[in-house]
Amino acid sequence: YSAGNGGFVDSAGTSRMAARLAEVTGADIILYDYPGRGGTTLPATIDAAAAFGPVMMDNLRSSGWIGRGPVYAYGLSFGGGMAASLARSGGLAGLIIEGSAADYQAVGRDFVPGLAKPFVRVRVDPALGQFDYLGYALAARAPVLLLSGTKDKVVRPARIQEFAHALEAGGAKVTFAAVPVGHGGALESAEGREALAAFMAMR
Repeated sequence: YSAGNGGFVDSAGTSRMAARLAEVTGADIILYDYPGRGGTTLPATIDAAAAFGPVMMDNLRSSGWIGRGPVYAYGLSFGGGMAASLARSGGLAGLIIEGSAADYQAVGRDFVPGLAKPFVRVRVDPALGQFDYLGYALAARAPVLLLSGTKDKVVRPARIQEFAHALEAGGAKVTFAAVPVGHGGALESAEGREALAAFMAMR
């Protein structure tokens, strides 16, 4: 499970999400902190984030944390990109992304109030291009479930729909599920839990 920007291994929100995931799926859940956060010793840089996913998966496999059963990567918000980075090594049964999209500029622009939009230009640091969220998700060659809260004001449903189209254009098999919640609340709803259970039953 890849938490959102405010999520850490020892945060209450992450623990609650892990409990909900375990309840819905019956799966073992692996929690971790991102480079530069929690107790990690890796730097909080784009380079470290871009290199992290495959190395983390190799270590999880070699240390026996991942066995022979099906493996899924679940990412919430900021964690969507990190989950895609983990999945890009391949071999996963599915990639689940909630409240997240790969077009950073469009997501950022949605935070600009309507009256200010003509006067504000959103720029993304070119260094962020090293972290290829969309490319990682496509490289995973796994089915993708996109969970989108219809009341989400952080990553709006339109951005997640656009992400779904981009993934499909790249050849990914995508299931899009709209659920009547705000940001990060998909598994608190019956619709979100049902969508996740149905997706995992398809393997």
